[in-house]
Amino acid sequence: MAGHHRVLRGTFRRQIRTLLEGPIKRWKAGPFEFENEWGKAREQVGQSVPTRAALASHDDGPDDLDDLLDLAEKAPVPAILAAYQAAVAGIDGAQTASIPKLSPALVELGWIDPKTDDALAGLVTLRNLAAHGPATEGRRAREYIILSEAVLYALSQSKGARRGQTDDAR
Repeated sequence: MAGHHRVLRGTFRRQIRTLLEGPIKRWKAGPFEFENEWGKAREQVGQSVPTRAALASHDDGPDDLDDLLDLAEKAPVPAILAAYQAAVAGIDGAQTASIPKLSPALVELGWIDPKTDDALAGLVTLRNLAAHGPATEGRRAREYIILSEAVLYALSQSKGARRGQTDDAR
């Protein structure tokens, strides 16, 4: 009996060590299974998605939109994540994790209207579905990018209105 125990223990050690040494390739959460080759995904994101600082430094012209729409065909999820980062960068001092907590406060302060708050909540939900859900199509990624551009426009209008209020108060 002791010999069998050692064999089983040795077998499981190797399996556990093998599982822990390699990258995660498959997750199962409830009825859903998500497969992803993390090495390829990291490489794809690193090559395809501009950094948050780069997105914030670019103007919101059609070139950025065209680049994201082109990226949506090749890599839908990184395109969605880049569009989300651009929308987050449109909120002064915002961090990705704080959007659900931050946007109601912005509505209360009058910096954004409730429709923009709803749009931000939608962006967060859609971003999470794209990042953690089943494979996303290029068409859906393009729709998300266009929605994020609309949110950026609404945010820019809110900033302009705030600047006007600030200038009037002086």
